[in-house]
Amino acid sequence: MSDGKLEREGMPSREDLSRQVEFVEGRGLRLKHNDHWVWVTAKASFPWTHPEEFISLVNEEAEELLMVESLEDHVLEVRKALKRSLAEAGFCFEILKITGVEERLDLREWQVETQSGPRVFHTKVSHWPTVLDNGQVFVRDLHGDIYRIIDPESLDSKSQERLSALADF
Repeated sequence: MSDGKLEREGMPSREDLSRQVEFVEGRGLRLKHNDHWVWVTAKASFPWTHPEEFISLVNEEAEELLMVESLEDHVLEVRKALKRSLAEAGFCFEILKITGVEERLDLREWQVETQSGPRVFHTKVSHWPTVLDNGQVFVRDLHGDIYRIIDPESLDSKSQERLSALADF
């Protein structure tokens, strides 16, 4: 442990992490560990509340090889590589507009516009959106996909009205 940063034996310090981490297009993230390149996955310890802090790099056996305390502590190329790996590991749709929400039997059908275009997804009627302390709203559909509203108050008035029937924000 140095400067309050968690490091593993044989792992790079944050100063030379830029030479030890890289994102390979079509394959993913790799980390130089004990002089050998190892494929790793970036996992955010607190993906909803602190998505850019305490990022664990784990190998294919799910062993943590390195904990990155904060992306802010690293050069741009490391931040980009880690963010890309995080995005691929835990993709989240960003809701820009809610065009409809209807209840049908025990399901709630959401019609939304996302950064990827229009989508329709379903949740159980008993499952409600999660509102975080920072104001973000998250919804998990029946397939496990996650939808996020970064700032509910920035939605158009109809979207806010539809959301307010389901969540206090």
